[in-house]
Amino acid sequence: DDGDYLGQLDSDDPDVASDDVAALAAVASINGPAMVIDLAAAEQRLEQSEAAVAVAVLTTEQDRTLAQQALLDERDDAIGDLGQQIARRIRRVVSDQENEVLDLIRRNKKMKTAEQILPSAVEQMAAYRSAVAADLTAVLHAGVEFALDTWRPETHVDQIDVSAAFDQAVERLSELAVAPLTAKLARIIAEVDDPTPDRTDLVDAVRLGYREFKNDRIAEVAGDLVTVAFSRGVLAAAEPGDEVRWIVDHSGRACPDGEDNNLAGPTAAGEAFPTGDDCPPVHPGCRCLLVPAAR
Repeated sequence: DDGDYLGQLDSDDPDVASDDVAALAAVASINGPAMVIDLAAAEQRLEQSEAAVAVAVLTTEQDRTLAQQALLDERDDAIGDLGQQIARRIRRVVSDQENEVLDLIRRNKKMKTAEQILPSAVEQMAAYRSAVAADLTAVLHAGVEFALDTWRPETHVDQIDVSAAFDQAVERLSELAVAPLTAKLARIIAEVDDPTPDRTDLVDAVRLGYREFKNDRIAEVAGDLVTVAFSRGVLAAAEPGDEVRWIVDHSGRACPDGEDNNLAGPTAAGEAFPTGDDCPPVHPGCRCLLVPAAR
């Protein structure tokens, strides 16, 4: 009875161990018959429930990752080989500039400073703009079509004005190509003191600078340009009230800034994400993507 049960709890009998006290507490019933609780079974059910929740969370995360990768693949398919074409056109601009600069160094011994020898930033930007115009516009249109498929599938790509988006995209070449190449060559010209008649040392040093830029930077510059152009196309297709999401491409460099922007969730098209950027890339080599929030 209850008294016997309580007596067992108060007993000094060494046979009643602490584990037994816990078991007795689990089966105690003050009013009516005792109900035995299988603690082992209950613990097993709890573990199974927690495991099921963990699997569900993992499955959801995997599904989200697969869905985001599908969007990145869709972008890459839409771009096709335009990135390689743009890289070739940028390389041609750099090669033409190299030939002109080397010829100037050989012919005009009085020109000794970078300002005298190198083309101006305006001249360089004009050459790049002309070279990439057709291919870059095609990338912009691919971004527009990608967005319109979700927002307004009845709207044709040609109905969207991408001129402002083109200007914004091509302007990135100033920081991606013009500024770093000019700075690199200016350092070389300042450091090489070549008094010889044909200035062979300076010619060789400048040629090496151009070669390093073409080999090390052009592919990434073209990739950055395509990345910004596609997402600028998405923004060009947006209307007031449209929202976008930031998708991180994990196939390239680690992008912690992109992860922050991804966590921001749906954001009004054209508004800044946490990093202050309204579209990718946030750093050289970033291959993130803007998508309509409903995707």
